[in-house]
Amino acid sequence: MDMSAVFNIERFWNLQKREFAMYWKQYLFILCGIAAYYTIATVWESIDTGWLWNMLPPVYVAIIICSISFDKNLSDANGTFYFTLPVSTFERFLGLWIKYIVIIPLLVFGASVCLDFISSLFVSTTHPVVKFSDWWDYHLLYAAQSVFLFGYVCLKKRSFVKTLSLIAVFFIFIIIVSKIIISQFYPDVSYIRSSMDPISILSFDGYWIPEGDSSRFVTTKTTMLYDVTKYILAAIFPLGMWILTYFKLRETEV
Repeated sequence: MDMSAVFNIERFWNLQKREFAMYWKQYLFILCGIAAYYTIATVWESIDTGWLWNMLPPVYVAIIICSISFDKNLSDANGTFYFTLPVSTFERFLGLWIKYIVIIPLLVFGASVCLDFISSLFVSTTHPVVKFSDWWDYHLLYAAQSVFLFGYVCLKKRSFVKTLSLIAVFFIFIIIVSKIIISQFYPDVSYIRSSMDPISILSFDGYWIPEGDSSRFVTTKTTMLYDVTKYILAAIFPLGMWILTYFKLRETEV
C-alpha cells in the first residue's frame, strides 16, 4: 500500500495553508468575541455583581463544542470544491481534527491566559484561568464535541440545530430508561444520588431506605454494570465518533 496516497506532509501542509487563508477571520472573530465578553464582564463586576463571570466557562465550552457546526467546507456552496481538492480523506479528517480538537481549544484558553495577565496589570481583582478539575472533564468536553463533529459531516445543512435535537432525544431516552430501571428494580428508593442528572443511571451506586427520622444507604450490586456501561460510552464518545466521522467523510468523498 502506498502510504503517500493516505498521507503526504507537503500535500497536508498545502491544505492547512488553504484552510488558514479561508478561516483566519473565524479565529480573529473568536479572539475578539472572548476579549469583548471578558471586558464587559470586568466592567460589569465593578458596578454590579460578577454573574457574567459565572457564565465564562459555559461560553468557552460552547465555542469549543459548537464552532464545528458553522464550518463552511461542507456547505452547498463549498462542498463540491472541497471534495475535489487533491488530498486524501485522512488528510481532510486530520485537518478538521487538528482545527477543532487542538487549535480552537488552545485559542480559547490561550486568550483567557493573556486576558487574565493583562487584566492583572490594571485591576486588583483578577480571576484565575478557567480550568477543568480532572481528565474526565476534558473527556466530556471532547465527547460532546465529537457528536457535533459527526453531526457536521452527516447532517451538513443546519447541522447545529439538528445535532442539538438529536442530543435532546438521546438524553430523554436515557432519562426514561433510567427511571424505568430504578422503578422496576429499586421500588423502595427514597433518594438517588444526582437523581436530576440526565445520566444518573451511569453514576447510580445505591439507594436510601427510610428508617424512622433518618435513612440508611444501601449499596447495590450493580455498580460494576454501570461502570462497564460508563467505560463503553467513554470509548464510543469521542473515539468511536471520530472513527465514524472519518468513514462518513470517505463515503461522502466517494
